[in-house]
Amino acid sequence: MIAIYLLFGVFLGAVNPPITNSAISGMPRSMAGLAGSLASTGRQAGTTLGVAISGTIIGPGLAHGRTAFTGAAHGVWWMILALGTGIVVLGLVSTGRWASRTAVRAAALSERMDAPVARR
Repeated sequence: MIAIYLLFGVFLGAVNPPITNSAISGMPRSMAGLAGSLASTGRQAGTTLGVAISGTIIGPGLAHGRTAFTGAAHGVWWMILALGTGIVVLGLVSTGRWASRTAVRAAALSERMDAPVARR
C-alpha cells in the first residue's frame, strides 16, 4: 500500500505543473490568470470529490474487518481506472483538429475583446 501511495504522490506531483502550463499557455496573456485559477480550482475540487467518493466506497468495509476493506478498495481502483480512461479520451479530443480550430476562433474573439475601443 505504501508503494502505491508513493507512486500516486510522485505521479500527481509530476502531472500538476504540465496541466497548469497547458492551461496558461493556451490562453491569451490577458486571460492567463483566469486559466491558471480555473486549472487549480478544478484540480482541488476533483481531489476533494475523489477523496470523499473513495471514502464513501471504502467506509462500509471498515466496519466489517480487514478482508471486507480490501474487497471494498477494489471498487475505488475500478473508479480510478474509469476516470483515468475518461481523462485520456478527453485529452485526445482536446488535442485534435477540432480543438485546434476552436482554440483559434476563441483566441480571435479574445483579441477583439482586448483591442482598445476607438473613440468617436
